[in-house]
Amino acid sequence: MASKIEIANLALTALGEARITSFGDNSKAARSVTAVYGTARDAVLSAHGWGFARKRVLLAADLNGPDWGYSNSFTRPVDDVRVYRVNGVSEFEVIGGKIHANTAGPLEYEYIARNDNAAEYSAPFVQAFAMRLAAEMAEELTQSNSKKEYVEMKYRDALKTAMRLDAVQDSTRAVYSSNWLAARR
Repeated sequence: MASKIEIANLALTALGEARITSFGDNSKAARSVTAVYGTARDAVLSAHGWGFARKRVLLAADLNGPDWGYSNSFTRPVDDVRVYRVNGVSEFEVIGGKIHANTAGPLEYEYIARNDNAAEYSAPFVQAFAMRLAAEMAEELTQSNSKKEYVEMKYRDALKTAMRLDAVQDSTRAVYSSNWLAARR
């Protein structure tokens, strides 16, 4: 189980920078980590359907639906980083923080949540996140293009590994027939 500081220090170590003891440290490294930590976390969270970050909710239809196109809209949760699955709806669109669909609701909604609890992250996710964090800070802290390219390559490799390991934890899902699939058979 990693902590936010451990993740930050993994990133700083990859850049050859000194470690920090808190995000409030009076150092360039701490200020850089603080500036990019949240956006880097959200970017890696939205890259895959991480099991530790998925949430399921039932969304009630908004009182006022969209003006045209779909019959109802559903407001996404505030911690929603990315849509993972909408059950029972063949067509929907995400517009302005809402899901528009032709269903009365409640909408069975599964999403990737902005999970800020580093203790829940898988070890492979921690590695990928740390490398993404390092890539975001590389220019400011090292002024080295080769160091930035190195941590970006490490991020891509770590992300592939983390996604593969996380995916084997999902059961296989049946492929349901749709008009699109039927037309191609």
